[in-house]
Amino acid sequence: MAKKFISVLGTNDYLPCIYRCNGRDIGDLNKGLRFVQEATIREFCKDWNSDDAIMIFTTQESYQKNWLDNGQEKNPGPGLQSSLNQLVNKNWFTAHIKNIDLPTGKNETEIWQMFDIIYNSIDEGDEIIFDITHAFRSIPMLVMAVLQYAASLKNITLAGIYYGAMEA
Repeated sequence: MAKKFISVLGTNDYLPCIYRCNGRDIGDLNKGLRFVQEATIREFCKDWNSDDAIMIFTTQESYQKNWLDNGQEKNPGPGLQSSLNQLVNKNWFTAHIKNIDLPTGKNETEIWQMFDIIYNSIDEGDEIIFDITHAFRSIPMLVMAVLQYAASLKNITLAGIYYGAMEA
Protein backbone atom coordinates (compact mmCIF):
# COMPACT_ATOMS: atom_id res chain seq x y z
CA MET A 1 0.00 0.00 0.00
CA ALA A 2 1.49 3.31 -1.12
CA LYS A 3 0.54 6.85 -0.30
CA LYS A 4 -0.20 9.12 -3.24
CA PHE A 5 -0.74 12.84 -3.48
CA ILE A 6 -2.85 13.82 -6.51
CA SER A 7 -3.24 17.33 -7.86
CA VAL A 8 -4.05 18.94 -11.19
CA LEU A 9 -1.91 21.96 -12.00
CA GLY A 10 -3.64 24.88 -13.69
CA THR A 11 -2.46 27.60 -16.06
CA ASN A 12 -3.01 30.75 -13.96
CA ASP A 13 -0.15 32.94 -12.83
CA TYR A 14 -0.23 31.99 -9.15
CA LEU A 15 0.76 34.57 -6.57
CA PRO A 16 2.87 33.71 -3.54
CA CYS A 17 0.85 33.62 -0.33
CA ILE A 18 0.98 32.21 3.17
CA TYR A 19 -1.03 29.02 3.57
CA ARG A 20 -2.38 28.10 6.97
CA CYS A 21 -3.33 24.58 8.01
CA ASN A 22 -4.04 23.08 11.41
CA GLY A 23 -3.42 26.48 13.00
CA ARG A 24 0.08 26.83 11.55
CA ASP A 25 1.57 28.91 8.75
CA ILE A 26 3.29 26.85 6.08
CA GLY A 27 6.44 27.98 4.31
CA ASP A 28 8.61 31.08 4.38
CA LEU A 29 6.59 33.87 5.99
CA ASN A 30 8.66 36.53 4.19
CA LYS A 31 7.98 35.38 0.65
CA GLY A 32 5.15 32.87 0.84
CA LEU A 33 4.63 29.88 -1.43
CA ARG A 34 3.46 30.18 -5.00
CA PHE A 35 1.95 26.72 -5.29
CA VAL A 36 -0.64 25.32 -2.90
CA GLN A 37 0.60 21.85 -3.84
CA GLU A 38 3.92 22.64 -2.15
CA ALA A 39 2.13 23.81 1.00
CA THR A 40 -0.08 20.71 1.12
CA ILE A 41 2.88 18.41 0.51
CA ARG A 42 4.89 20.17 3.24
CA GLU A 43 2.04 19.60 5.66
CA PHE A 44 0.95 16.05 4.83
CA CYS A 45 3.71 14.26 2.89
CA LYS A 46 6.90 15.23 4.72
CA ASP A 47 7.75 11.73 5.90
CA TRP A 48 6.81 9.84 2.76
CA ASN A 49 9.25 7.26 1.39
CA SER A 50 10.28 5.83 -1.98
CA ASP A 51 7.17 3.62 -2.10
CA ASP A 52 5.00 6.75 -2.20
CA ALA A 53 4.32 9.23 -5.02
CA ILE A 54 3.56 12.89 -5.59
CA MET A 55 1.51 12.92 -8.81
CA ILE A 56 0.93 16.24 -10.54
CA PHE A 57 -1.33 16.06 -13.58
CA THR A 58 -0.79 18.73 -16.24
CA THR A 59 -2.08 19.66 -19.64
CA GLN A 60 0.53 20.80 -22.16
CA GLU A 61 -0.30 24.42 -21.34
CA SER A 62 -0.09 24.06 -17.56
CA TYR A 63 3.14 22.07 -17.97
CA GLN A 64 4.72 24.98 -19.85
CA LYS A 65 3.28 27.73 -17.65
CA ASN A 66 3.59 26.29 -14.15
CA TRP A 67 5.46 22.98 -14.05
CA LEU A 68 8.57 24.33 -15.76
CA ASP A 69 10.50 27.40 -14.64
CA ASN A 70 9.76 30.85 -16.06
CA GLY A 71 6.54 29.86 -17.79
CA GLN A 72 4.63 33.00 -16.83
CA GLU A 73 5.38 36.17 -18.80
CA LYS A 74 4.49 38.74 -16.11
CA ASN A 75 5.97 36.90 -13.14
CA PRO A 76 8.66 34.45 -14.26
CA GLY A 77 10.05 32.23 -11.54
CA PRO A 78 10.50 28.67 -10.38
CA GLY A 79 7.88 26.21 -11.54
CA LEU A 80 6.31 23.57 -9.34
CA GLN A 81 8.83 20.97 -10.46
CA SER A 82 11.72 23.08 -9.11
CA SER A 83 9.84 23.83 -5.88
CA LEU A 84 9.22 20.13 -5.24
CA ASN A 85 12.79 19.19 -6.15
CA GLN A 86 14.00 21.65 -3.50
CA LEU A 87 11.95 19.77 -0.91
CA VAL A 88 13.59 16.52 -2.03
CA ASN A 89 17.02 18.16 -1.77
CA LYS A 90 16.16 19.23 1.81
CA ASN A 91 15.17 15.61 2.61
CA TRP A 92 11.51 16.45 3.28
CA PHE A 93 10.52 13.19 1.62
CA THR A 94 11.84 10.50 -0.71
CA ALA A 95 8.56 9.92 -2.55
CA HIS A 96 8.70 9.86 -6.32
CA ILE A 97 7.59 13.05 -8.06
CA LYS A 98 5.64 12.26 -11.21
CA ASN A 99 4.32 14.67 -13.79
CA ILE A 100 1.52 13.01 -15.76
CA ASP A 101 0.21 14.47 -18.99
CA LEU A 102 -3.54 14.96 -19.35
CA PRO A 103 -5.57 15.99 -22.38
CA THR A 104 -7.51 19.22 -22.01
CA GLY A 105 -10.90 17.48 -21.77
CA LYS A 106 -12.42 19.42 -24.64
CA ASN A 107 -14.63 16.52 -25.76
CA GLU A 108 -16.06 13.25 -24.47
CA THR A 109 -13.16 11.17 -25.83
CA GLU A 110 -10.63 13.32 -23.95
CA ILE A 111 -12.70 13.20 -20.77
CA TRP A 112 -12.66 9.39 -20.87
CA GLN A 113 -8.91 9.50 -21.57
CA MET A 114 -8.49 11.67 -18.47
CA PHE A 115 -10.53 9.18 -16.43
CA ASP A 116 -8.36 6.28 -17.63
CA ILE A 117 -5.07 8.12 -17.05
CA ILE A 118 -5.98 9.07 -13.49
CA TYR A 119 -7.49 5.66 -12.68
CA ASN A 120 -4.44 3.82 -14.05
CA SER A 121 -2.12 5.92 -11.87
CA ILE A 122 -3.77 4.47 -8.76
CA ASP A 123 -2.81 1.03 -7.45
CA GLU A 124 -4.52 -1.51 -5.24
CA GLY A 125 -4.77 -0.34 -1.63
CA ASP A 126 -3.32 3.14 -2.15
CA GLU A 127 -3.99 5.88 0.36
CA ILE A 128 -4.83 9.09 -1.53
CA ILE A 129 -4.55 12.78 -0.68
CA PHE A 130 -6.29 14.92 -3.30
CA ASP A 131 -5.76 18.66 -3.73
CA ILE A 132 -8.55 20.27 -5.76
CA THR A 133 -7.39 23.89 -5.62
CA HIS A 134 -6.34 24.63 -9.19
CA ALA A 135 -8.10 21.94 -11.17
CA PHE A 136 -10.03 23.37 -14.10
CA ARG A 137 -13.83 23.44 -13.76
CA SER A 138 -15.16 19.89 -13.91
CA ILE A 139 -11.88 18.07 -13.27
CA PRO A 140 -12.37 17.78 -9.48
CA MET A 141 -15.72 16.08 -10.12
CA LEU A 142 -14.08 13.72 -12.60
CA VAL A 143 -11.31 12.86 -10.13
CA MET A 144 -13.91 12.27 -7.41
CA ALA A 145 -15.66 9.81 -9.73
CA VAL A 146 -12.32 8.09 -10.39
CA LEU A 147 -11.57 7.90 -6.67
CA GLN A 148 -15.01 6.44 -5.91
CA TYR A 149 -14.55 3.89 -8.70
CA ALA A 150 -11.05 3.03 -7.44
CA ALA A 151 -12.36 2.71 -3.87
CA SER A 152 -14.69 -0.04 -5.08
CA LEU A 153 -12.37 -1.83 -7.48
CA LYS A 154 -8.90 -1.17 -6.01
CA ASN A 155 -9.75 -0.85 -2.32
CA ILE A 156 -8.12 2.58 -1.97
CA THR A 157 -8.68 4.95 0.93
CA LEU A 158 -9.06 8.70 0.75
CA ALA A 159 -6.89 10.29 3.44
CA GLY A 160 -7.97 13.83 2.63
CA ILE A 161 -9.30 16.34 0.13
CA TYR A 162 -7.79 19.81 0.36
CA TYR A 163 -8.53 23.21 -1.09
CA GLY A 164 -6.25 26.22 -0.67
CA ALA A 165 -8.53 29.24 -0.32
CA MET A 166 -6.28 32.18 -1.17
CA GLU A 167 -9.02 34.69 -0.35
CA ALA A 168 -9.20 33.38 3.21
